Amino acid sequence: MANRTLIMGVLNVTPDSFSDGGRFLDTASAIEHGMRMAAEGADIIDIGGESTRPGAQRVTPEEEQLRVVPVIASLARNGIAVSIDTMNAATAIIAVENGAKYVNDVSGGLADFFMARAVAATGATFIASHWRGQSATMDKQAIYKDAPSDIARELSQRVADLLADGISPDKLILDPGLGFAKTEAHNWQMLGRLDELMALGYPLLVGASRKRFLSSLLPDDASMDERDNASVAVSVLAANAGAWAVRVHDVARTHSALRVLDSWNRGAERPDSLVEERFLSAHQESRARTEALAEEIHDLSYDFDAELAIARELAVEEVTRTTVAGRVRDEIVRQAAIAAEAALAAEQQAAAEREAAELATASAQSPSDSSGESND
Repeated sequence: MANRTLIMGVLNVTPDSFSDGGRFLDTASAIEHGMRMAAEGADIIDIGGESTRPGAQRVTPEEEQLRVVPVIASLARNGIAVSIDTMNAATAIIAVENGAKYVNDVSGGLADFFMARAVAATGATFIASHWRGQSATMDKQAIYKDAPSDIARELSQRVADLLADGISPDKLILDPGLGFAKTEAHNWQMLGRLDELMALGYPLLVGASRKRFLSSLLPDDASMDERDNASVAVSVLAANAGAWAVRVHDVARTHSALRVLDSWNRGAERPDSLVEERFLSAHQESRARTEALAEEIHDLSYDFDAELAIARELAVEEVTRTTVAGRVRDEIVRQAAIAAEAALAAEQQAAAEREAAELATASAQSPSDSSGESND
């Protein structure tokens, strides 16, 4: 959703709408008007083929589709965002197939049992209005204990049912349903307390354009064009209250008024608030970097106990290795000593044997020598 409030231009392809019935029933005229509203600043063109004015009678889905589908297809081909204003699931499906991005159902999916499931299957965005009954009988149901609270509660329940039927939360927009089963007082109470609907957490579409409750502020003979002055004022106030979009007949004046509001709000921004915003942004970035660094340090942290255990294991291994090496060395020295002693004993034995042999030889030669001396 955009930050600024969007403008949804109303295009009634009907013979009996309360404000412009019959003006754009012709397909060519409807397409031309849709293109004009887009050029004037409309972000979305909301195309309807069935009047929902008080007391209006229903038309068949086939007649509705004959009116709107050619217009939808033509505007969508020209790159214009299109919404289909319908209470019929069959019309919604065909409209999306021909390029509609939004399904705007004033009954919030209550008029057609299959609507929510059908829209969910298409992936289009669903706009659900507060609704208590068909146009022919809705005025009789304008009974509330506290209109804004009751409307918020009933819409909250409708949201729960729509989500259960498959509508994605990010594909849901709410509408207070101004003029539907509401008196003039109820409408003003709801507009004055839009925050109660916004508290539900969904974007809000406000459609007050040319509604009956605005006429009490104008002369009895006020034209629809004069109602647009009040409509523009309500649109500006709704935008300032945070509405996602306003649904209007007079796009040009609404666009100009909302540009004034945007400029007003930008001008109201104080320099110190901008400095504070930048400071907070820098602070958040710094904090994010600090947290990231802390995580890295944590991953690289030194586990003293684990390292000490490893050192002890290495020391034990070293002691064991040294001990074994010493024992091997001592055994080698002992074996060498034994071998040296054995060699010395053998050498001594050999020397003794040589000496004995020499003595024996000497003894054998002595008698011969003594006989010769006696004859002389």
